[in-house]
Amino acid sequence: MQTSLRFPGRCRDMHTTANGKRFTPRKFARLRAQAATSRGIGTVEFILCFPLVLMVTLATVQFGMRMLAEQALATAAIAGAREAAAGGTAEEVAVAVGKVLAAHRLNQPAQQNVRVLVESPGGQTVSVGNEEIPLVANPSALESGEVRVTVALRPSPRTGAFGPGFGRVVSSDKILQACSLLRAP
Repeated sequence: MQTSLRFPGRCRDMHTTANGKRFTPRKFARLRAQAATSRGIGTVEFILCFPLVLMVTLATVQFGMRMLAEQALATAAIAGAREAAAGGTAEEVAVAVGKVLAAHRLNQPAQQNVRVLVESPGGQTVSVGNEEIPLVANPSALESGEVRVTVALRPSPRTGAFGPGFGRVVSSDKILQACSLLRAP
């Protein structure tokens, strides 16, 4: 029996693992091949699963951006209704709405992507902004002292709702709309 130069006292034709099992060179080579194959399998699994995980992640981000746009629009409608309830003109209401939308980077004045409809008692209705954006008005009648502000937003077809680099939150033919009703003090 010959001893190994690297491991005195052990046979050259046997390999010992850390837990004390002994393998012949043939078994050891087969185990190495299985380990190399399992590394390849892991790579294949990663290649197959990564696009799916990436799509789910990006869909979640897009959904969150859409919800942010809807919440910003609702906040803009509330700000406009406050301005209208305080006695502001339709232009002042549109400025208040524009400030809120600009804070969320949704209002792009050069593209005319917002329409504001201010309704007051007695059937007086004033529309400010892009008249081409369709608005679904609320058919219920207003009581005395109430004002209703409806804000419609058409996301930009080139840059999406959040500016360049973020893609489209919604398609350009989809109109986001929010309505707020307040009673004047």
